[in-house]
Amino acid sequence: MLVLRVSLLVISRNVGESWDWLNLLSSDYRAPPWYIDQILPENGSIVVEGPEGSGKSMLALQMALALTTGTPFVGYEVDRPRKVLYLQCEGNLGDTAQRGHDMHLWLPRPAEGMLTVDFLLRKKINTKAGFQALREMCEEAGLDGGVLIVDPVYKTIRGSMKDDEVVGEWTDNVDLVIHEFKSAAIVLHHQSRPTRDGLTGAKVDTEPGEKIYGSAFWKAWASYGFQFGRIGGRDKGYKLVCWKPRRPTLIEDNPLVLTMVEPRPLGFELMEDGLTSVGATIRLLTKVSGLWYTKEDLKTVLGKSVSAVQKAVEELVDRGWLEEGDGRPRKYRYQGG
Repeated sequence: MLVLRVSLLVISRNVGESWDWLNLLSSDYRAPPWYIDQILPENGSIVVEGPEGSGKSMLALQMALALTTGTPFVGYEVDRPRKVLYLQCEGNLGDTAQRGHDMHLWLPRPAEGMLTVDFLLRKKINTKAGFQALREMCEEAGLDGGVLIVDPVYKTIRGSMKDDEVVGEWTDNVDLVIHEFKSAAIVLHHQSRPTRDGLTGAKVDTEPGEKIYGSAFWKAWASYGFQFGRIGGRDKGYKLVCWKPRRPTLIEDNPLVLTMVEPRPLGFELMEDGLTSVGATIRLLTKVSGLWYTKEDLKTVLGKSVSAVQKAVEELVDRGWLEEGDGRPRKYRYQGG
């Protein structure tokens, strides 16, 4: 089949590939399968935008761990283990390493060489030197069929993010890398400041995707666009909304509502109806450790208030997730549910 495709393909220095229409229809090209079901397609690009400090980086790292181990991402299947190149362009590696230790208390570790973290990109992707550097990093990471993660985009671009030409150069270069390495890309992007009413000063509600910062090219370029952020306070959860689907996706009509489990274990889970983040953390902690805990133990480990731990433990016992032991002080351990 490979020989047939090569014989039908016209190589051109002006485009990536050039096909006769009928030959294209008879080729093995079809709608791309999902790397992460309903979220990330093969050879696709997704933009995840949200306010600063909303948890986008942790979400992207959890995606990277799912992709490199072939395990589900918050319940959505991953087709197989794939290599990931993570361009971390802000923050510090100490925080990233600690975050990894805390996430691996419940998420599997990737095999050696599957996840590469390149820290503080020195050249901008929309320049000739930056494009060449990106290609070299992808080659060194062995990214064929893998995923490139850019966190965040504004650190990798020279010029104004509102300039269509500047943004067009950036997206063109990333598209060329996606095509060359038969890969996909996840790009983290910030939002514009809230729009306010000119008379009252109150925040004006906007539709998902309307607050993405900069040129309209960002919205046009992405195969799929997502907005991520808190729903009120942390205990009310986080929401991942799809505002641009290239083709129909379940998340378009049913946004993912997630709970942040913290501080140890760390990560996002699908939110159980009415379960607070403290409850979700206690459930996961007791599940992965298999140990008995008193309420005082849980208060110390989680750094949460007595009342928050008390409420969460009672709820988990009522739902059948925690077993209550005999004796004083009472101890609790995971029993499913």
